Amino acid sequence: MNNYKFFLVINLSFCFGILSFAQITNAQTITEEFIPKLPEKDSTEAQDLIILNTELVGQNEETTEDNEQKAPNFTSSLGSFLGDGFDDPTALQGATRRKPILLGSNQSGGFALPDVHYQLDFNERQNLLFSGRLGTTILAFDAQYSNLSKDNPRRGWGVDVFNQRSYLPAFMEGETEVTLANGDDPWIHRLGTGVEYAFPITKKFNTAVGISYQKVSVRDDMFSSNVQSKDEFGNKLTVSNDGQDLLLTANLSAFYENVDDPLFPKKGSRIRIGLDQAIPVGDAAIGFTKISGNYSQFIPLFSKKDTLILNFQAGEMFGDVPSYEAFALGGHGSVRGYKKGEVGTGSSFVLASAEYRFPLTDIKLIGVNIGLHGSLFVDYGSNLGTSDEVIGNPDDPRNKPGDGLGYGVGLLGKSPFGPIRLEFGFNDQGNTRFEFTISNRY
Repeated sequence: MNNYKFFLVINLSFCFGILSFAQITNAQTITEEFIPKLPEKDSTEAQDLIILNTELVGQNEETTEDNEQKAPNFTSSLGSFLGDGFDDPTALQGATRRKPILLGSNQSGGFALPDVHYQLDFNERQNLLFSGRLGTTILAFDAQYSNLSKDNPRRGWGVDVFNQRSYLPAFMEGETEVTLANGDDPWIHRLGTGVEYAFPITKKFNTAVGISYQKVSVRDDMFSSNVQSKDEFGNKLTVSNDGQDLLLTANLSAFYENVDDPLFPKKGSRIRIGLDQAIPVGDAAIGFTKISGNYSQFIPLFSKKDTLILNFQAGEMFGDVPSYEAFALGGHGSVRGYKKGEVGTGSSFVLASAEYRFPLTDIKLIGVNIGLHGSLFVDYGSNLGTSDEVIGNPDDPRNKPGDGLGYGVGLLGKSPFGPIRLEFGFNDQGNTRFEFTISNRY
């Protein structure tokens, strides 16, 4: 077991860094991050997004001699909408939540439908939110009960239960295909629960802290109950020898934003910070410290309609490094022009991107105005030669390069429900990759 005094020093330094950052951050009015929400029942946005809404009103009345009590009304909104369904930042785990970095280490590749959300509001603060994702290589849901203030910045608490079965980029791609001993592809299964508390440090600097407990296993199919512990070459897929890990983690997620437009910024900056501390207690005998950071700078150019975006991401893990927690490079969230996880996996990584965006024209699609932008981009990422520090070393048998350069062109749609991205990338291995995503990369 590794030296946890060193982990403690790292964590204390990290926390003092956040507090120092908070002291120098001014308290101007927050520019709210664009997070598509279920529209209010009288909002025209419901028609724009083609979302089915239903309203359930409780009229249970109990009359006494002194007064008449009426059960509180509640509304229920059901629909499929594009974008994140949870508040940002979130310290809870789950496939449908945005992470501080978008490398995709806990996500699958392949095609996936837009997340489907069901929200039940009890009052202005309390609600139930169910989120699901379905794709060719993923099936996941996340159910959350929260008690959060509706003003910005958000303050309150939430608890969730999540379940995910998907491909894992660390086990996929590369020059050599590696399967399980029975010839099937490995599927990662994560089942867990957690609780978090969200609070602001300043009006522009929001944080969330929480604790999560997960059971992580490797299966040979999406719905299989057959647990697998090693690949066809005998490399470990989990920390434990039986193919099932118990993982207890304390989590922190922080988000600073100071931009002119939350959806398509032309000026300003964003900072995302993540800290995960695995606690070896009882059967959950895995211990690690995981730190990650994501910095974006938006610079207006020429007529102030063009934008240069500079992005830098980095991460480091100490202690046990399970393949499902390691940093996986490649794909639309990191090095474009590569498939997700194709560059490599490591206990450390660096990623640098530069992107030039420029307006093209406006179109109207199904009654919704969409502003089209073009883009030119270049990405470089590296796991810094740390693939052998990941348990099972998934890179070596698959002959992944460990670092990669990607560049290309893109078409972006600025819509009321989020950014739509079409990107065509080339990589330094001579291959090309087309990506369609509905997300904000930065």
